[in-house]
Amino acid sequence: MLKHIYRFVVLVIVFVVSIFFMGNNIREEEVESGATTTMSATTYPVMYIETDRGLMNPLHGYSTNIDANMIRETITLLDNDQAVTVSIDQKKLTVKKINYEVRDNNQYTLIEEGSISALTQTDDNKTAKIKIKEILEENKEYAMKITAVTSTGEKIHFYTRIKKILNAHLNEKYDFVEQIHESILNKDEAAGIGSYLETNSTMDNSSYAYVNINSSYDMVMWGSLKPTLISDVITRITEMNQETASFVLKYKVEVETDTGVEQYTVSEFFRVKYTAARMYLLYYERKAEAAFNPDYMSIKKGELKIGVSNLYDLPFLTDEAETKLCFVRNKTLWYYDMIANTMVKVFTFEQKQSDFIRDCYDQHDIKILNIDADGNIDFVVYGYMNRGEYEGRTAVILYRFYSVENRVEEQVYIPMNVPYEVMKQDLEGFSYVNRSSVFYFSLQDQIFAYNMITKKLETIVEEADPDNIMISQKDSYIAWTDNSELGKASSIILLDLETGAKSYIKAKEGQSVRIFGKINENLILGYVKDSDLTMDTDGTILAPAYKVSIIDKERQELKTYEVKKYYTVAATVNDNVIELKRVKKTASSETNYALAESDFILNRTETNGSKIEVTTRVTDKMLTELYLTIPSTITLTKKPDIKTTVNTVITEDTTLRLDIDRSSRERYYVYALGEILGVYDNAGDAIVLADEKMGSVINQNFKVIWERGKKSTRATISSITPVYASSGLTSKKACAKMLLANSGVNVTVGQIGDKNRSIMDILTQYMKKEPINLTGSTLEEVLYNVSEGRAVIAMKSNGQAVLITEYDEFNITMIDPELGRTWKEGYKDSSKMFEKAGNIFISFIE
Repeated sequence: MLKHIYRFVVLVIVFVVSIFFMGNNIREEEVESGATTTMSATTYPVMYIETDRGLMNPLHGYSTNIDANMIRETITLLDNDQAVTVSIDQKKLTVKKINYEVRDNNQYTLIEEGSISALTQTDDNKTAKIKIKEILEENKEYAMKITAVTSTGEKIHFYTRIKKILNAHLNEKYDFVEQIHESILNKDEAAGIGSYLETNSTMDNSSYAYVNINSSYDMVMWGSLKPTLISDVITRITEMNQETASFVLKYKVEVETDTGVEQYTVSEFFRVKYTAARMYLLYYERKAEAAFNPDYMSIKKGELKIGVSNLYDLPFLTDEAETKLCFVRNKTLWYYDMIANTMVKVFTFEQKQSDFIRDCYDQHDIKILNIDADGNIDFVVYGYMNRGEYEGRTAVILYRFYSVENRVEEQVYIPMNVPYEVMKQDLEGFSYVNRSSVFYFSLQDQIFAYNMITKKLETIVEEADPDNIMISQKDSYIAWTDNSELGKASSIILLDLETGAKSYIKAKEGQSVRIFGKINENLILGYVKDSDLTMDTDGTILAPAYKVSIIDKERQELKTYEVKKYYTVAATVNDNVIELKRVKKTASSETNYALAESDFILNRTETNGSKIEVTTRVTDKMLTELYLTIPSTITLTKKPDIKTTVNTVITEDTTLRLDIDRSSRERYYVYALGEILGVYDNAGDAIVLADEKMGSVINQNFKVIWERGKKSTRATISSITPVYASSGLTSKKACAKMLLANSGVNVTVGQIGDKNRSIMDILTQYMKKEPINLTGSTLEEVLYNVSEGRAVIAMKSNGQAVLITEYDEFNITMIDPELGRTWKEGYKDSSKMFEKAGNIFISFIE
């Protein structure tokens, strides 16, 4: 017994001494904030989809959950057994099993989930066949999340859209794309390529940075250049229907230029159509961006070579003396001290021996906020993090570069749960760091101020609608209306971003004020009388301004515009000229206003005298290339010395978590050419662009509301009982009643006929589905809704509405409540009629 007690005492003493020793050692090895390290290498696996033509649709892993319907980068075709085989390039990790979920892409309800532990080892990859048991609807998109579980228990999420299409002819479509792609890179095998092009003499053939199906044959074939492939070709399927499909191919090439061998990152977009007789190339587009190489700087001319590029508005910033320069090129931030003639690669995910598929994954960007006289730079990295501490996460990270120590220090880390394509629409708008370490940024239609010293977060603007806010980075202030609803703002708030002081511009009693934009950092404001407010036919508020003022940061009125009987409804700025879009009062219009000719305000400009700018140089071989000029006051005798940075190890938590919901403002994203091309408040504007670029439109809930190429040749909605106009029921309200019935809601005439309300107001109140204003679209574009079983209200003249219920190759059929009958009209005449009435269309989405 005593022996056991002694043993226990000895163990306790050893334990206490060990704790003391370990504690001392831990304290001695504690990392201080001044310690530095390099960014860790990429570790995450890549998942591919197996097809008869090899691996396609590389999927990148996310460490956090994201709504699968948000990510539209790829679409995966299921086989006839509703199965798909995935191949996992594990890299340095070991994947033990995968879990999967299938969700409805519109409602985001869970349809099926499962798990697969029996993975097959094939070469360096592991494969798994996912077979979906629930019967999926043909030709409908679903969202799929695949989670790889590693040997350490880490979960990595991959996302794709899936679709079941019988006889999709994927092999034939891909073979056609590959044939064109390889022929372009190998001129000896290019026979017949010219027959697929639609060369247009008006096309600009001055740069290899951008070509499309309308470019000359010589431009498409790279002219006298001979690009050599130096990377794998990454193939993504972005859209797939029974006849048509879209593909994006990305790769790197080397080109022998006038200054040496350069590398280009190339992106090709193909939209093709299959028929039993032949294949068609519906659209082709190629973009090329030269990799920046400091060795190709022109010492004699004092220019940094940017090379072949589409970025004429290359993001760059200088200190006040214009001796220190920073710029972003190829997702890399560079700093150039022109006096010391040293250049620093401040931030990049690429490595010396870079992995093109992972390090060069382009779903992120860098935004420069400022640079001071010492060369210190505040910048934001946002989107998907390719490697490093936050690998696999989507985030907004504020960094500061200290030029003397050549180090980068993390200031704020904001985790996000949306993909880069969605995030960039917010971050491209506004972010700013002041001298008191307050970080201003905009996300989800809100503007925040975060004090990095006190760790206090403040919401500055809760409804930051782009139409109601003006941002001046140069003069360090923002301005917004106190009410985002048009015609209800009584004042403009101006916030000095350096001092935090607010000032106000107030409208007179019985008036409202609105923001039209800015010119030379000055506000363009409009003053609107309440008595002049009116509503357009589609329910849009019209707020015509009787007076326009240009006002500076100090609220000094620099110029006013006021012309009797004319009102301004919009303003656009081109250089130093403001174009005022005007209306004039009239009794013949339902809105009491008619379009009038524009007027113009010439504004005095102050030249900034900047000696640094992006210029072009044209040669016979290379055509147009871009250069960044260096001030003539800087004398260069040799090429700059190149340095790299290290990251500061941060011991304190820099995380800022935002508890914000998605914006309630209607947003419509245009997804085309493999990316989001823009975001609009008006669905019609988004549809027009998507039609032009052969893409689709997604709303703020990531439902597809319109898709190019999906409309049937003919369609009929036969379940609608005609409702005709009467003394208590206008044609517009009769159409609203029929559209409600089409959506599954029946209302009485008394419910909608005794109020002076717009169609959208009525639909919003009673419809269980989502009404949508398609105004601005063409007749051809809105027939997509009829094809999907949803009727469309159309204005045929001032105040007269019809309901479109049917169409074929030649005619459309409409119920006309005013005439009391259903009638047909030819496409051409119908289009003219609706266009003359303003192309006002209203329908709904599921």
